[in-house]
Order: sequence, then structure tokens, then C-alpha cells
Amino acid sequence: MKKLNYLLGLMVVAAMGIFSACTPDAAEAPTINVSVVGSPEYTQGSEVTYVVTAQTASDKDVLNQLTITGTGLNPNYSYSYPAETTMSTDSFTMVIPTDVPAGTDVELTFEVTTDKDTSATATQSFTVTSALTEKSDLVSDGSYTSSSQNGFDVESLSIVGVDKGEDFVLIHNSAVGNAIYSPNAKQLSTLYAYNNVTYSNTTETKLQKVTKDFATVDAAYLSSLAVTSSTVTGGGIGVEKLAVGDVIAFETTDGTKGVIKITAVDNAKSTSAISKITFDLKMLKAATAK
Repeated sequence: MKKLNYLLGLMVVAAMGIFSACTPDAAEAPTINVSVVGSPEYTQGSEVTYVVTAQTASDKDVLNQLTITGTGLNPNYSYSYPAETTMSTDSFTMVIPTDVPAGTDVELTFEVTTDKDTSATATQSFTVTSALTEKSDLVSDGSYTSSSQNGFDVESLSIVGVDKGEDFVLIHNSAVGNAIYSPNAKQLSTLYAYNNVTYSNTTETKLQKVTKDFATVDAAYLSSLAVTSSTVTGGGIGVEKLAVGDVIAFETTDGTKGVIKITAVDNAKSTSAISKITFDLKMLKAATAK
């Protein structure tokens, strides 16, 4: 009886060995590679494009799904691969929300899975930067030009000349006080004519006085801002009778948005002196404003 039990035990062991030999190898994980296109600035409101290449370890496996999650910013995105896909290269564009605070550290996780429940991950990290251009104590003294100050030409009609403002014109004139005009405002032609200067400019900038607290203006506010053009006596877009503390919103032809705050005025006491308007600026570039 004992001998029979021993032989039965050998048979069981042998059977287990045969079963083990027939067990298929465990499925292998796929591979994933993620790269960023270009050299993005990772500013609020900007677009970042990633290229994701995924491939199965075996032609017997197929890609199932790609998910993108993150900390600091969570796109919560998923993408299902077409049937029978074993290798794929795809581009995904993400817009950084304008309300994500500047300085936020973001880590994105890209995970690809297969039909065999295997997976692979890759990460991408960046720090969100401010989309705003901020300048203080800018002065319309005739030296504020496009080459030195963010693409704005500002002039005072106290200066007799033919240079034209490209985005807006800040002036002082006894008839309108301190004023800001779109470069194509008809009123500018009239005012220049007082100095026997012919003025012509077709650039149009929307301008509007707003009640927004300048200190709280951020990228999210400017991104959603809809500037309604104010008109002036004599024809064109602009705001006259500016006073210290006034906040003026603007939108240029390329979609750049911003606000200026009048911080000081120094009206000339003689025709040989230059009137000055001092202001602070916050601006959202067109690439992020649209």
C-alpha cells in the first residue's frame, strides 16, 4: 500500500512538471517615448505639443489606450488606439489654462496600456510662467519707441514731428486734455494739423476705460476681456480727459490685450516744453490672448 502511494506521488509531480512546461511566458510591457515640440515657454494660456510614440513588445499584443494625468495640472485625457495597432506615433496639444498661477510646478504622466494588461509610463515636467508683460513708470516723453518698450510707440503732440504711433498714441492737448487714441483716429489728423503736420495711419486699436482694479489684473482677466471701442469727438477710437488713476483697456489688431493705468501727468507750461503722461502697463501677448 505504501509503495502505491509513492508511485502516485511521482505521477502527480510529473504531471505538474508537464503543466508547468506548457504555461505561456508572461506578457512583456510596451515601450513609450514622449518628447516636446520646439522650446515652449510654458506661459499661462500657451500651447504645448507633445509627441508620444508607443510600441508593443510583441506583434501578438496590441496597444489599447493612452492616458495623460498630472500634478499641478491634470488634463485627465484618454485616447483609444485603433484596432490591431502595435506601434503608433501621435501628437497631443495641451493649452495651459490662464488661471493656473505662475510658478506652479507641473508633472505630466503618460501611460500606455495593451490588451494584455501591461503598461509603460513616461513623464514630462515644467513650471508655469506668467504670460503678462508688466512695466512701471513708462512716460510719453517722445522717447518711448517700439525698439525699447514692447512694441508701443507713444507720442506727445507737444513734439512737432511725423512719427506715428503703432498701437496707441498718448497725448496732451489743451482742447482734449490728456488722451489716448487709436493710431487711425481722425481726431489725431485734426490735432496734428494744428502744428501743420499731415498725419495718416490705418492701424486700429480698440480702447476703453474700465473700472477694473489695476493691481488685480492677471492673465485670466485679460484673456477673457472683450474690449468695446470708445469713440471721441472729431472721429475715431480713444478716451479723452484722462486723469490720474484711470485704467484703460486696449486690444491691438493682432489680438494683444492689455491695460494701462495713468499714474501721473505733467502738463507743459510753455510751447517749448514737453507734456508727459506717466503710466503702468500690463499686457498679454497675442499668442496667449487669442
